[in-house]
Amino acid sequence: MRNGKKWIIGALVILTTISGVLVYHYFNAKAVDNDWIPGAALVRDLDEVQELSILPLVNFHPARDRSDAGMPHLRAEVGVSYLIRTNRGTVLFDLGHNPAKENPSALVENMENLGISWESLDAIFISHTHFDHVGELDTRNSPMFDYLAQSQRSIPIFTPQALDLKPLDEFLSRSGAGALDVRFTPKAKRILPGMATTGGIPRQLFIGYIEEQALVINVQGKGLVIVVGCGHQTVSRLLDQVQRTFPQKIYGIVGDLHLPVPQGRMNPLGINAQRWLASGNGPLQPLSQEDVNNDLRLIRELSPALVALGTHDSSDEVIEQFARAFGKGYRYVRVGEWIDVE
Repeated sequence: MRNGKKWIIGALVILTTISGVLVYHYFNAKAVDNDWIPGAALVRDLDEVQELSILPLVNFHPARDRSDAGMPHLRAEVGVSYLIRTNRGTVLFDLGHNPAKENPSALVENMENLGISWESLDAIFISHTHFDHVGELDTRNSPMFDYLAQSQRSIPIFTPQALDLKPLDEFLSRSGAGALDVRFTPKAKRILPGMATTGGIPRQLFIGYIEEQALVINVQGKGLVIVVGCGHQTVSRLLDQVQRTFPQKIYGIVGDLHLPVPQGRMNPLGINAQRWLASGNGPLQPLSQEDVNNDLRLIRELSPALVALGTHDSSDEVIEQFARAFGKGYRYVRVGEWIDVE
């Protein structure tokens, strides 16, 4: 009898805890959605670039076989980093995952093999602070640390939220270097010639609160190209923010939109973490194919000339749906293959 009572009490405690967690999540999610005001900071001073090229440095799918051409091997991983190059500046967008904390990381090795130098960068742009986008900042004694220590304030790091810089701070302290030029960008603003941030768009995920910003580049004679890191902010909120914030039309979207249907890339203990915990409306309302169809519809209504869906958090099935939907305007995201806006 006592064991039966203990079992009942234990079950009630577990059910109460789960219910409390779910109520807490959905209450906060609704509050975050209600408090956010799209287009709160208008950007009217965004000038233009004449040339734009985007190079995936870290993503899930590698470039097509390079060995036949005698080219160095490139590493792929479930993380994100892009090189954004215009005729007016170069930005490193996100810093990969590097889950094993290898040195050199996939990002550093790919940069070296592709001839990308740290000295060529004008800024580092962090879409959001999740571990699979800031991996290099958590890689002790990374080659990037040496560069940042030498550069000190010459290269800004744009982030919508505070960063955990403990390994880097320890390195800089030992080296006697000065503080970093970390610039917080919670609101939309121009950050470099022809480039702006959407500002952090808030979202209460089941795994926690996050603010994600996207990079917007204004290409002369074409319009805005949006580069997205993960897509936690959702397609509808992202497009709403861009259209209310910038007067230019949207020309293209490049990057990850967080569409892990039916399966994501991260599945610890067999749990589809990207779908159940980091997208949709929580475990009770996970992302569905209907949601994917709605996102496709929203993007098709823009009649974009360029769409390139990243492979970090969208399934191969969804990628092929996008490829069929946008035809000649679609570009596959593969590590080491340039995406040129022409």
